Amino acid sequence: MKIKYAILIFLLVWKTAARADRFEYDGIRYVGETVRTFKVNEGGELNALHLIGDVSIEGAPGNEVVVTEKFKIDAYSEISARQILESDKAQIEQRGNTIQIVDDERSRRYTSDYEIKVPQKFNLAVHTSGGDINLTEVSGNQKLNTSGGDIEITRASGTLKANTSGGDIRLRRATGDLNAVTSGGDVEISECAGALIAHTSGGDIVMRENKVTGEATTSGGDIVIVRLIGKEFRAHTSGGDVKTEQTEGPLSLTTSGGDIEVNETYGPLKVHTSGGDINIRKADSNVEASTSGGDIIAEGVTGKINARTSGGNVEAYKVLRKGVNDHSITMETSGGSVVLYLPADLPASIDAEVKLTRYSDKRGSIKSDYPLKVVRTERGSTMYITATGNINNGGSPVRLRTTNGDIRIIKISGDKK
Repeated sequence: MKIKYAILIFLLVWKTAARADRFEYDGIRYVGETVRTFKVNEGGELNALHLIGDVSIEGAPGNEVVVTEKFKIDAYSEISARQILESDKAQIEQRGNTIQIVDDERSRRYTSDYEIKVPQKFNLAVHTSGGDINLTEVSGNQKLNTSGGDIEITRASGTLKANTSGGDIRLRRATGDLNAVTSGGDVEISECAGALIAHTSGGDIVMRENKVTGEATTSGGDIVIVRLIGKEFRAHTSGGDVKTEQTEGPLSLTTSGGDIEVNETYGPLKVHTSGGDINIRKADSNVEASTSGGDIIAEGVTGKINARTSGGNVEAYKVLRKGVNDHSITMETSGGSVVLYLPADLPASIDAEVKLTRYSDKRGSIKSDYPLKVVRTERGSTMYITATGNINNGGSPVRLRTTNGDIRIIKISGDKK
């Protein structure tokens, strides 16, 4: 009975011996590697905790986990180096379908990097205190955490969570639920698909060729998004610029201290900045744009336009497109000019107003290529200039407002913008 019990324990907790360790002196230190192989099934789990070096994990055909530890030891002699290796080596063991690697990061006297092969369908939980993590060709639940290195994930799928306190994160051709968070680096997402949350407290976010829904936020950098398709996406930065190019789907862009530039978007667009300019080129849907301290330019807008600024100019180019019936336009500024380009065949009802206060040194005016009724009215110390009228027998409301500025309505033919 005791013998059977011992065999059962051995099968449940299987620690393999190192396979022909390479051990040599390279002229500076003692270096080498140990290789350990474990038989597992797909769907198992690798737990690697408290490591202090780089970790590279690759999915491979078959049902094996192969752990290669490459070490570097500073010691006075080979005997001393081997003693250090034996006493401080990581504990690697198998419990059922789980492989566990545990290192003591506080007392270890040498450094190691790990190269690990796992089945292509495997779950991972990896933590390293001072190295990079590289993951390739694995599907499953992946939790990757490093306190001082970069994380790179390539051709992986499933639920992926990558967190680093001091490095960059790169996701390439990953699919599933994607979560990338860093406190001090950049985030790069390319050719990914699924649900995405990307955040950095001190770097930039760059996204290219993605089909994702979710958000990208940074507290101190820029955001660049190129060729994005998604049901809904939000991007926010507290201290940088936002730039997008060729996006499809509802898009929300905000920044507290920079400019916003949008180049070719298909889907409802909402943008806001507290301290910069907004520049939109070709928006095939409705546009809502606001800034507290800059200019707004919106070109090639097929849907509704709502543009407001407290301290700059507003300019918009309206485009007609079949199937769009609501062409409502609202453009307001408290301290600049309003310029609106309208197609000649757009049915619209114009309501424009210039408010001139007592302390303004500007005359203010409303000029239109379309016939409008202009009225000047003085109320106390304030002068109001209004212009109203219908274009093509009237249609969608067009409301234009400025304080101490000018309004200009320009007729365009065809799809100018």
